Amino acid sequence: MEISHSVEELTGTATFSVPILKEKLGTLPFAAGNKVAIEAGYNGNYQSEFTGVILKVNYDEGALQVECEDDMRLLKSGKQYAFYLKNATIKAVLNQLQIPFKTKLHNASIGNFKAQNLSAYQVLEKLKEDYKTLIYLKGDELRVIDVYDNENKGTSIHLERNVRGHNLSLDTDRKVKIEARSTLKKGKKAIVVRVGDDDGEVYKLQYFGVALQSKLKEKAEKDLERLKRDKVKGSISAFATPYVQVGAIVMVKSKRTEAFNSAFGAKKVSLKYDSPKLAREIEIEPLV
Repeated sequence: MEISHSVEELTGTATFSVPILKEKLGTLPFAAGNKVAIEAGYNGNYQSEFTGVILKVNYDEGALQVECEDDMRLLKSGKQYAFYLKNATIKAVLNQLQIPFKTKLHNASIGNFKAQNLSAYQVLEKLKEDYKTLIYLKGDELRVIDVYDNENKGTSIHLERNVRGHNLSLDTDRKVKIEARSTLKKGKKAIVVRVGDDDGEVYKLQYFGVALQSKLKEKAEKDLERLKRDKVKGSISAFATPYVQVGAIVMVKSKRTEAFNSAFGAKKVSLKYDSPKLAREIEIEPLV
């Protein structure tokens, strides 16, 4: 079994297999379109890890292979949308859609936006691909731009105590490029400036109410200086506990490496089960 969620992917996925004789396949409740929920844990203490629908099933070598997608799949069918918004915001685009999830509407300006006979999922895909907007589904909440649990204290993970291992390292020679966009009042064109290394890792940052290009550049250069500092990168291989989901704040603690002692965002979380082992892979990134 493997479950994967990422702040960079619209859809979370799950795959698992069920050993069974071919002549007994009809006794299993697994069929494309059926709802599925997966829990995992130890000693009867289970946590919800995945909810969604079965995408497809396939029988191969004595086992039924099952592929699933989370409830974002609900947006792939149904109503088709056609609209054009001038000087649009994320909020204005999402208000056009019928979305069955809790959503924090974000006023970030994105310029003109056109949808031509697109499903709700395709509209979100367009926001993600064309406007570099982070969107993913966490439980029953659609997260847009603000992808981390910044209101929560976070989960502590001690690198020398409760993990299988890690491959964290320090990137000490970072190249960074910032594309800064200022969101202004409705009807006013957004200001955009770019600072940093042309071949650097790109960060698209939103600033609100900055009306002068010089002020926006000043703010972006301050963030550039912060981002170019040594960056911790990599992932932590943990057990099923502590319970960490994508988007969570992870408070990393280490006695061996002082630079690792900080708060990070769980950028991608994969839960893998290969009997009898249950492992949670947590890819982290510094909070911007």
